[in-house]
Amino acid sequence: MHSAFIRTYVSFHNREHFFFNIKLWIVSFFKEIFLLRKNSFNGAIVMNANPFTLGHRYLVEYASKKCDHLYVFVLQEDKSEFNYYDRINMVYQGVKDLKNVTVRPSGTNIISEETFPEYFMKKELQDAKINAYKDIESFALSVAPVWGITERFFGEEPFDNVTRQYNEQMKKYLPIFSINVVEIPRKIFENEVISASR
Repeated sequence: MHSAFIRTYVSFHNREHFFFNIKLWIVSFFKEIFLLRKNSFNGAIVMNANPFTLGHRYLVEYASKKCDHLYVFVLQEDKSEFNYYDRINMVYQGVKDLKNVTVRPSGTNIISEETFPEYFMKKELQDAKINAYKDIESFALSVAPVWGITERFFGEEPFDNVTRQYNEQMKKYLPIFSINVVEIPRKIFENEVISASR
């Protein structure tokens, strides 16, 4: 009887604790959105980071200097050599010294199987014509308004044809949604382009 009472009390206490933490998380979440959106110029970079490299670091540093706050969205689909948790941890560790940068999961609204499956078939589609409008629209309508993002940064892509087409379509469509695009020139080191894979 006594032990049953204790189990009931602990169970009730744990539920109270759980819902209290959920409330705290919700308040913190919306407080962060409010604080970052208020009188700030927010930008975004989307990356797979498979793995996170000096090229990625350069892109984040560059973009972080061009806006008040920068969101780095890491692709959440587990279709890469490095799993999602390793990739987002690498990105977080690689940019944690940049005070105006926040690392977040991409969710399903940015380059996912639902919005842009072609991204995960790059090798097979290098000679194909792709249509990334669904993904770009998803970012513009479902992600940018939540975080007050008005600028999308991405690196110049001289090698991969799928990513290059995606970049070109972002330039074409994002301004329709009042989102500016900034294509960052690749960094040159010893006469070689530093790509996202280096």
